[in-house]
Amino acid sequence: MVVTVKENSPPAPKIRHFTFTIDNTETISTTFTSHPGAARDRLHRALHQNRRYRSNLVIGLGVQWTPPNLSFVKSPAATIQLCIGRHCLVFHLHHSGSVPRILRRILANPRITFVGLWCHSDAAKLRDCKHNLDMIPGMPMDLRIHVANRHGRWLKGASIENIAEEVLGLSIVKDLEIARSDWEVEELSINQIGQAAVDAFVAFAIGMDVGAWNFNTYL
Repeated sequence: MVVTVKENSPPAPKIRHFTFTIDNTETISTTFTSHPGAARDRLHRALHQNRRYRSNLVIGLGVQWTPPNLSFVKSPAATIQLCIGRHCLVFHLHHSGSVPRILRRILANPRITFVGLWCHSDAAKLRDCKHNLDMIPGMPMDLRIHVANRHGRWLKGASIENIAEEVLGLSIVKDLEIARSDWEVEELSINQIGQAAVDAFVAFAIGMDVGAWNFNTYL
């Protein structure tokens, strides 16, 4: 995966802004924060900028957690990443004292289609985090069966890398060392933030490709 990164401003306490570019084609404006006010503002802004999709809003969702071998307790979500269009929020739940009301509202909104890939444990990880975040049953939607129906049955069990290449024409590589790293550290590395943001963006873009809102039984 060729990902270039630009930090858009000097780091502020609990708030950092980045632009990640994949293969010189797809640009993701990303905010990383553990500050609930900054998370609220980023979500409000992203929803406003994508208000034209209100009736079929798709949000790419992912979570990261510290693997059991690095933690002596069960592994709840340490982060949640949400991608709407080319705007991504990586919210460091583990180091946030609270979560904004808008986050709880959108997670519980049946008219929003949350999507991911290999995301079967994400809702449970969010429910188990210290903020007890609940999602609508059936969310996030695992897109693999819809990708397989549209692009080829072999993709049902394919990796995220293979699905991104086949559907989006993007070459990405998930670094297992990063995926299995400590996501509860106070300051995530740029590589951690980038991988989390790319995951959420890929889910969003594929959700749009397959028309994921058409499979949301609440709509």
